[in-house]
Amino acid sequence: MPMLDQHVLEAFRSYSSPDLRPTVSLDSHLQKDLGLSSYDYMSLLDQLESQMQVQIDISSLMHAQTVADVVAALEQVYDGAVEGSP
Repeated sequence: MPMLDQHVLEAFRSYSSPDLRPTVSLDSHLQKDLGLSSYDYMSLLDQLESQMQVQIDISSLMHAQTVADVVAALEQVYDGAVEGSP
């Protein structure tokens, strides 16, 4: 889901320091590469939930280590929301 990839990458870039923004990729580690605190991560997930208009089960994202892990988990949430819609 390429659009989701880009949407999530942009969200992570917005939470990263300006000098890191150009380097944010799907392989970026949330803490090691991006330096996100747990508060930043939870705020980012809340923002994504609002923007995507889905309810995210935070427990499914607690073990995510990279941006790609977050995208994969959100794809499952988004696919479930689309399948469950009338």
